[in-house]
Amino acid sequence: MPFSAAVVSELQGEVKRLERDRAVIDARLDALRKILGEEQMSDGGTWGSVFSVGVSPSGRASQSASPIPGPDARSFRDEVLAVIRQHPGVKAAFVARALREHGVAPGGNTPLSHRVYNEVWRMTNNGVLRKNDDGGFTVVAQEEG
Repeated sequence: MPFSAAVVSELQGEVKRLERDRAVIDARLDALRKILGEEQMSDGGTWGSVFSVGVSPSGRASQSASPIPGPDARSFRDEVLAVIRQHPGVKAAFVARALREHGVAPGGNTPLSHRVYNEVWRMTNNGVLRKNDDGGFTVVAQEEG
């Protein structure tokens, strides 16, 4: 028995809301676990398995930097956090450039730069990141831990 278009649309909206809520909760749990010294991330990976971004003297993300090998693929949010942890104080544009140069794509129709800024904005509102006076971002858990 197929559902009507309205029901399907409503269910899809609920799925998106629940995924967004889960992402917020997972990010906060990861931040708290990091503060407490637990190395396990909510998706089963470890903090050491996120990729490492190199930076050239000009401040641009290096294309020659290679990922740190890890058994699990990272979520888009984890990739954004990895860049900001390695380069505290960077702006969202730097994060987007670093991710693009490493072939990280969030999927969907939203441009990567917008997706990065949206993730950073959500993490700032949830206390995972802090926006500096110059517009750069820093991971709050790093400073407290």
